[in-house]
Amino acid sequence: MNEENTAIKQNRMNKELYIKPNTKSKLGNILANLYGIELTCKMNSKKDFGTHEDNRLRHTDEGNFFVGDIKQQIKLGKILSAMTELKDFEIERVVTAWKEQYMVTTENVEVSSDVALVYQMSSVGNSCMAHKDSDWFQIYEDIGSKMVFIRDDNDKLLARALLHDLTDIKQSMRIKGIDRIFFDNEVHKITLQKWAKENGYKDITSYHNPLVSSPIERDYNHLPYADTIYYVIDYADEYRLANTYEIDDAYEIDVIQETSGGSRDGEIGAMGEDMAYCEDAEEYLHRDDAYYCESDSCYYSSTDYLVYIEGYGYYNQEDDNIAYDEHTSDYYFMDDLKYTVGGYHTSSDEYVQLTDGQYEGEYEHMDKIYELSNGDIVHEDDGVSFIEDTDEYVLTEDADDDYFQHDNGRWYSYEAEEDEEELPKSGTPSRTNLTPYALERKSMTSKNGVFLNFAS
Repeated sequence: MNEENTAIKQNRMNKELYIKPNTKSKLGNILANLYGIELTCKMNSKKDFGTHEDNRLRHTDEGNFFVGDIKQQIKLGKILSAMTELKDFEIERVVTAWKEQYMVTTENVEVSSDVALVYQMSSVGNSCMAHKDSDWFQIYEDIGSKMVFIRDDNDKLLARALLHDLTDIKQSMRIKGIDRIFFDNEVHKITLQKWAKENGYKDITSYHNPLVSSPIERDYNHLPYADTIYYVIDYADEYRLANTYEIDDAYEIDVIQETSGGSRDGEIGAMGEDMAYCEDAEEYLHRDDAYYCESDSCYYSSTDYLVYIEGYGYYNQEDDNIAYDEHTSDYYFMDDLKYTVGGYHTSSDEYVQLTDGQYEGEYEHMDKIYELSNGDIVHEDDGVSFIEDTDEYVLTEDADDDYFQHDNGRWYSYEAEEDEEELPKSGTPSRTNLTPYALERKSMTSKNGVFLNFAS
């Protein structure tokens, strides 16, 4: 009985059904995964549907099956009934799987006049404009553009494309155009192409005639990266977007194909006179909200990398020509600062340059310096002795040349030897044994004109 049934089945499968390799591959994957059926490019079948080796069963981009005339579509269920022994419910399962993966339906396609909202849903097709603020797309709002899109149940964007109302200059007629389609899955691209065709939209990415938009403004906070109508032209005494600048009586003004939010030449929008490109943020801001760096000759969006110098403006904090003043907590030009013995810079007038000693050339606070008899300024650490009778200072290492140290420990000029008996007795502390901070201070003007405080 089983052999008889097999013979009957084989007798039914007496036709040859030829299948296009691409179609065989996609449908074969579903049959293999669901029921372990191996599909080949030539199948035994109850019906051949008019196929032969040079005219095979195939499917359209939209998932429909046909042989020869694309308009004469064949239902997948009939094809499966002819070349398999699957039951009706099993065929339905295969049909459902095919629809989910390859059938294109426009039921879930949406259109929104809020272009910015769709851009902000999520990124798709490696778009550089995803998640930008609304003002980036104001120019599309001005020309009445809309967005057609597909999203999943979690509001994840699957595909999108701009829709424009444009004028075909050559034919003097208005057209509805669909711009570049952004997608992650080919089936979603095909879905939007089908929707556009059904709704009378022409693909402007391959449109050969000149197209222009309605008038646009000349000032925008930001501009998008436009894919097709990116030329800004002066046409009929108004600025418009176009897919070419080669239009009679039109003049090319600019191009909006910058990811920074500006235009190529700065004739409109964000690169206008009131806007500035900020290097750190890589976008355009109003000049009132940006900071011009004098040393870098560019704008920044914040002062994170800048310091302000009174009377001169902002400078890069890494600039070698400026330094921080520890005393005033401000920045100055190096030429206006003094490098101190302590290893920092200062603009204070209370710091004086040392002209002799171990720190020669550096600066120190006037409380820690001495003016010598020859007019040189030295540091307190250089070793200084006070000459009692002449009321002046000399380096201790040089004191023996012109002065003598009395038994009382103090230094005098040799002229004082004549009145040596009147000098203080031995045991009286020498002033040089006291630190400058322990000595009484008095104000005096030095020989070189510098105002100093010295120990008396």
